[in-house]
Amino acid sequence: MKWAAQEITPGQILILRVVSGFLPILVFALAQRALRWGHIRYAHHFAVMSLLATALYYFAFAKGTALLPSSIAGLLSGAIPLFTFICAWLFVREEHINMTKAAGVGLGFLGVLLIARPWSNASRGEESCEGSAWQPTRRLRAIRRV
Repeated sequence: MKWAAQEITPGQILILRVVSGFLPILVFALAQRALRWGHIRYAHHFAVMSLLATALYYFAFAKGTALLPSSIAGLLSGAIPLFTFICAWLFVREEHINMTKAAGVGLGFLGVLLIARPWSNASRGEESCEGSAWQPTRRLRAIRRV
């Protein structure tokens, strides 16, 4: 996504992703003869669902990936299911929370928090995973005085 954003706009990425997902499903639906003219009465529902669940999400993801470092974009992308569960729990009456679900979501947020480390004021390069991998090399260079 980051590489694509260097060459094309987030809107073009959105169109490519939506068309690439829509065409195989359309071919499959036509092959299965699953589409009926009576389904056209649900077109407005499908339009709203496609805007909210696909177009807006893909555009925001492409735009965020273009603007943010890949590590932060990946972190936020990984947190999407956590926020989806919370929204489902808040707005869908059939979604009940139990201890297993609560523990899973809490553990997920803890993982995001540990990766993000908002309490750290250190520079990103020095304190990231790459920075941690650099430490043994730095120590070896100090020992050998390179």
